[in-house]
Amino acid sequence: MQNYYLWNYIGNSVSLQVGEGFTMKGTGGPASILATQNYTFIGKPNSGTITRYIPIGQTYLLGNPYPSALDADEFIKDNLEGRAGHNVINGVLLFWDHFGTSNNHNLAQYEGGYSTYTLMGGVAGINNSPLTSNNLAQGLKAPERYIAVGQGFFVTASLDPGIKGTTATVDGGDISFKNSQRTFEREAAASSLFVKQKATDKSSIAKKDTRLKIRLGFDSAAGLHRQLLLGADDNSTSKFDIGYDAIMFGSKPDDVYWDLNDLKLVIQAVPNFNDNQIIPMGISVAKEGQSTIKIDALENISNNLDIYLYDNVTEIYHDIKSKPLQLLLPIGQYKNRFSLQFVNKPYDIDKNNLADGIVVYYTNNNEMLNIKNRFTDVTVDKVSLFNILGQKLTNWDIEDIKQNNIQIPIKNVSSGVYIVKLATSKGDFSEKIIIQ
Repeated sequence: MQNYYLWNYIGNSVSLQVGEGFTMKGTGGPASILATQNYTFIGKPNSGTITRYIPIGQTYLLGNPYPSALDADEFIKDNLEGRAGHNVINGVLLFWDHFGTSNNHNLAQYEGGYSTYTLMGGVAGINNSPLTSNNLAQGLKAPERYIAVGQGFFVTASLDPGIKGTTATVDGGDISFKNSQRTFEREAAASSLFVKQKATDKSSIAKKDTRLKIRLGFDSAAGLHRQLLLGADDNSTSKFDIGYDAIMFGSKPDDVYWDLNDLKLVIQAVPNFNDNQIIPMGISVAKEGQSTIKIDALENISNNLDIYLYDNVTEIYHDIKSKPLQLLLPIGQYKNRFSLQFVNKPYDIDKNNLADGIVVYYTNNNEMLNIKNRFTDVTVDKVSLFNILGQKLTNWDIEDIKQNNIQIPIKNVSSGVYIVKLATSKGDFSEKIIIQ
């Protein structure tokens, strides 16, 4: 187990605690954990450059040492190769968020988790540690750019050895806090960390983040909600970008992640969201049942940007922007099956909406799949039937059949929801049918 270091600033003095674990007393007894507390800091406030050496391979718990907000982006950049000459840390900040309401100091009853922040943005933590109550609850606060006074966070002086496609290394060294990282940002502003999400103070100097961001949500059958962050930044690449991409901290048997060369990422940055961009995802299933993939939130995304979840098995593009995708997946690992894309390639062949002119439905009284093709310039060439798990059951080639009334008998099939995929002369599309 790695040692963790707590670096405290009180006045001009510095105290460092080293060990495998520690606790800090707060409210107790009849006082609620949500109660307002007053703290008194005695001594001269810190100013100027402050450094602390971190050996390679170590994880340190630091804190904002200044009597003002700290710009997390500037702190990360000052400790990466572009400014520091070498990568002192891996560019990922971890914040403990205690989002439960228990007012005791028993670790096993804690409700909280580590949220993650990079230059691309932040995602909330999940209570998924076996050391805590481990109820899979998700925090309501994602880290923002500005770190409040006294707020602590973890940094690590190492890079995962499994990372491929990058020559970057992390060497440790002097972690630097500088006055240039300080900013006037009140804790009531929406861009400040772990505070109310409504900006009411006009004195805030926070710069609006105009980058495109997609927050993809996953609800597992086990009750876990995981949010992934995907963002577009001109400074990033399609490979692993130190300071922008973040490996998932504490993945679970039922989980989802961005799959980048076998890395499990919770935050990924790409150069753009154009038609050629393909973002692979991985899904782990340990408990059978219905899971859901959906859009949690979109930031700076125009109505014209299409967002699809592509299923490599069914070859179906799901319009995840319009409605969530519900899945029934057997226990197992699902890699190289799902990906996020920004164009429906078969549909993009022709901008006519095929679904408006081709009606697909099933009639239970005669056990018949019915396809009504109202187009005169579009032909249905092939029909495939999939179960809800994405397994192909059968397919039919459509030849010498009147296109305006295609009927295909489907018998001896269990009741349930099925997917019918149509290959036409102007592209492919799919519809769900219910067989009772």
